[in-house]
Amino acid sequence: MPLSRKTPDKQIAKLSINISSMPKEAIDEIWFRAGIIYKDPEDNNALPDNVIMQIKKSESTAYPIVEKLCLEKGKATVEKLADQVERLDYIGNAGISRKILSRKTFTNLSSETITKKELADMAKRIRNLPEKKIDELWASLGFIYTNKGNNKAMSNTTIRLIKKSKENAEYETLSFFDETHINDIIKELQRIQNSIKKNSPKKS
Repeated sequence: MPLSRKTPDKQIAKLSINISSMPKEAIDEIWFRAGIIYKDPEDNNALPDNVIMQIKKSESTAYPIVEKLCLEKGKATVEKLADQVERLDYIGNAGISRKILSRKTFTNLSSETITKKELADMAKRIRNLPEKKIDELWASLGFIYTNKGNNKAMSNTTIRLIKKSKENAEYETLSFFDETHINDIIKELQRIQNSIKKNSPKKS
C-alpha cells in the first residue's frame, strides 16, 4: 500500500470519514463496484474483513486505504466516488435512500445521464422480467457479484428485492447503470423481452 501524502487531501479525508461510518457490507460494496477486488475477500465481494475493520477503526487508519482506492481508480474523480458512497449509504438493512431516488437526473461513471422517468421506466421493465431473466440481464453485461450462489450474476436475495418493490428495483437498476452504458442495457433488455415473447405459448 502506498504511503499517504504528508499533507492529507481534504476531499479524501472527508471521504474517509464518510466511508468509515458506513456498514461493513456497504464498505465492501464500494470497492467491489469500483473494480478493486482483493485476492482474498473471504465471504465478501471485494475486501477481507481485516481491511474493512481497519477502515472502520478510525479516520487515520481509513485514510491510506481510501487514498489507495482513489489513486487506483485513475480517471474516476473523488467526487464520483463520493457520489457512490452516498448512493450506497442505505446498505446494511438501513432501507432505501429516498433522497437519492428523488433526484431528477442520474449520471453514471461514463458521464451518461438519464432522467428519473427513464430510470423508473427501465426499472419497471426489469422488475417485470422472470427472476431467471433478471439474473441473465446482469450476467450478459458482465455485472457479476461474487456472492451469486448458483446463479449467473446475482444472489436470489438481490433478485427478490428487485421483484419486491418499485424502490428496490429502481435502486438496483441505478447501481447497474452506474457502471454500464445505457444503450447496452436497453439493447440487452429488449433482446431478453423479445426472447420471452417469442417463447411464450400463443393464445388460442
